[in-house]
Amino acid sequence: MVPTEVTTARESRQYGRDEFPDLDDAGLAARLRQSVNTIRSWRSRHPDRLPPGVQVGRIWLYDKGVVEAWLAARRELAARAVVKEPSTTAQSNGKRRGKPTKDETAAAMAMGLSVPAWRARHAGGVA
Repeated sequence: MVPTEVTTARESRQYGRDEFPDLDDAGLAARLRQSVNTIRSWRSRHPDRLPPGVQVGRIWLYDKGVVEAWLAARRELAARAVVKEPSTTAQSNGKRRGKPTKDETAAAMAMGLSVPAWRARHAGGVA
């Protein structure tokens, strides 16, 4: 049999896959450790969550080099993320929110105060 330059579809799937620098949805999903359905959902709802790609017919292709550069940039941003200072909400000030405990209710009633007023006075605030 004389070797030819034309390869069959089976041969190109077996031997030529690494020659193509593009990832499809399944390849991108594997690289990002997500499901294919998640990739498709992100593309339609949150395209900023994915690296840039190109649509060829119904198939989306992503260049491996671009995907790796995008991941490196995301990692760098995450590493440089500034730790936010605690906000000045009631929770971070130590003030308790939500349904009062039985002890809080009893203490507030004994002092003739509402629970929020008792909490403010008990926490050192002014009612």
